[in-house]
Formats: sequence, structure tokens, C-alpha cells
Amino acid sequence: MPKLGGRRYTPDRVPSLDGAWQVKALRDYADCIATDEFKEGLDELLDLSEHERPAIMCSDAVP
Repeated sequence: MPKLGGRRYTPDRVPSLDGAWQVKALRDYADCIATDEFKEGLDELLDLSEHERPAIMCSDAVP
């Protein structure tokens, strides 16, 4: 589900509410999960789970 995954990028000069993350990639993803797009994707996944058995996976290069 594209709304939930993939590498996210926050421009360098955009302030982040998740500034405690020391790894920029993690901070960028934390910024992403606060968006309406992510919330829509999560709602879609929850709706799907009422009728199906979706598999959810994290595929970080370095877990």
C-alpha cells in the first residue's frame, strides 16, 4: 500500500516534530506517519482486515 510505505524524504530546511530521531531516514518516516495520506492508508488497511487477512511487513535494508 503506497500510502503506508516506501522511503520518505523531508526537505532539509523543513522543521520536524520528530527532531529527536538522529537518523534522518527514521525522522522522515516519523514525519510521514503524521500526514493525512498515511492515516488514509492505515484506514484502508484496517478496513481490509475486517474482510481479509492482510500480511504487514517491514522491509528495511538494515532492520
